[in-house]
Amino acid sequence: AKKTTDQRVFLSLDIGEETVTAGLWKIENNVVEFLKTSSPIEWKDTSPTDLAEAADVALGELGQDADNVHDIVFGLQESWVQGQTIVADRKPVLKILKEQLELHPLGFVVTTEALLHYLQAEEGGPISAVLLQYTTEHIIVTLVKAGKVMRTEQVGRSGDSIADVLEGLTRFAGTTLPSRMIVY
Repeated sequence: AKKTTDQRVFLSLDIGEETVTAGLWKIENNVVEFLKTSSPIEWKDTSPTDLAEAADVALGELGQDADNVHDIVFGLQESWVQGQTIVADRKPVLKILKEQLELHPLGFVVTTEALLHYLQAEEGGPISAVLLQYTTEHIIVTLVKAGKVMRTEQVGRSGDSIADVLEGLTRFAGTTLPSRMIVY
């Protein structure tokens, strides 16, 4: 008897504040394996089609292996999600993306939460840390305690990263801060 393996291939699209990154991955016998990722492609949140154009470039970088794959999982910023649903003003942008690129969305994850799940799996337990995400215009400071996002602050970049991080941490006054910072 020939042994059959259960394998599915998926796309992912991590939609950041100013870049979008595509990924190609597979699940085989319940094991997830990343096959390829694109470089981060810049996009500006100025027209409804800009994200679709940037995503098209990112997905194109994955090459022929991704050409016939349409199932996709989105990685979204916290501001795009309320509870378990996508906020109303972001739905049309994702609809254009889906239609123009002929994608079949399976769902979404909040990128920060996905990062926390990954770190928890790597370290064998929930983490406590301050997460620092740098974009061109902001530093996003997230306080995580025992694997849960307690609070997120967005600080405009002044050109002095240390002062900007301190500004973000100051907004958590009255809270004991974890000793660890993770920059991503």
